[in-house]
Amino acid sequence: MLLSLLMLSATAAPEEPPPMARFRQLPSAFDGALAFPEQASGKRGEALLRCRVRSDGVPITCTVYSETPEGLGFGKAAMKLRSKIRLHPPAGDASPWVLVPFRWDGTRTFHIY
Repeated sequence: MLLSLLMLSATAAPEEPPPMARFRQLPSAFDGALAFPEQASGKRGEALLRCRVRSDGVPITCTVYSETPEGLGFGKAAMKLRSKIRLHPPAGDASPWVLVPFRWDGTRTFHIY
């Protein structure tokens, strides 16, 4: 029984990633610079958050979906900025989950990609 459950879970199709978020309000450049992780010390980095979007555009239940390079704090930096953004909720019957992208260029300059 256990073996058949393991085989079933191993053959299940991988979950599709959520769509990219559409922004209504972005963080300021100042907020992006403040969120830059100190341990990154001039390195470029990116993070994707996976968030549920409320009908008013507030991202909730966010988790770090990915960060590059790992371990330098770009995921935590993106989490700090989530309260500064507003998103367009997915239309119609679409899932409320989206990916929210953040990028820093190494000079504390913040970008949305």
